[in-house]
Amino acid sequence: MLQRLDGMMSYVDALRTTSHEFMNKLHVILGLLNMKSYGKLEEYVLQTAHRYQADIGDIQHRIKSPVVAGFLISKIQRATECGFTLTLAEESLVPDCPNEKQVTVLVTVLGNLIENALDAMSGQAEGEIGLLLHYQDGWLSGEVSDDGPGIPENNIDAIFNKGFSTKGENRGVGLFLANQQLRELGGTLAVESEPGVFTQFFVHLPWDSKRKPA
Repeated sequence: MLQRLDGMMSYVDALRTTSHEFMNKLHVILGLLNMKSYGKLEEYVLQTAHRYQADIGDIQHRIKSPVVAGFLISKIQRATECGFTLTLAEESLVPDCPNEKQVTVLVTVLGNLIENALDAMSGQAEGEIGLLLHYQDGWLSGEVSDDGPGIPENNIDAIFNKGFSTKGENRGVGLFLANQQLRELGGTLAVESEPGVFTQFFVHLPWDSKRKPA
């Protein structure tokens, strides 16, 4: 039940972020209309549309699963809202997957890793999250990296334990559940980190694709 709830929360968060982003843009448009700044309005709308189409088209070209593509678009917007950058590697290729559980687990795991990275970098003036997704022979591999503060060496073996967190009480459940769901599918989750330099997670799970991405 907790696993299903965690997956549902990832979807809800993706929808919330997308809705919030569009509302922000709508407020800018309404403000420019009220000020009768029609030249600036046209420029803003064209720039926004161009950027949106470029991002959407690029992700849809490489990520064939509509759920995963929509999720990544929302997380890119979420990172931007936080003042950071989430970049999908150009070599990323993910075919569509008819297995709903595998898709849900991937979204749950990536959602936890990305949110943890944003949380870790929250005290920084700038930061970047890198994401690489690659399919081969029935398996999907992913790498999520960030240039945040890193994980202390004495904590590295405990981060997947239920309830472990350096952020206080009622934390440390998401990563535990994400790892548990991966293991139930026969997948794995590993991490490397150098304090003060980077943290990188490695995701590996079965992916029931009927065809390879073009």
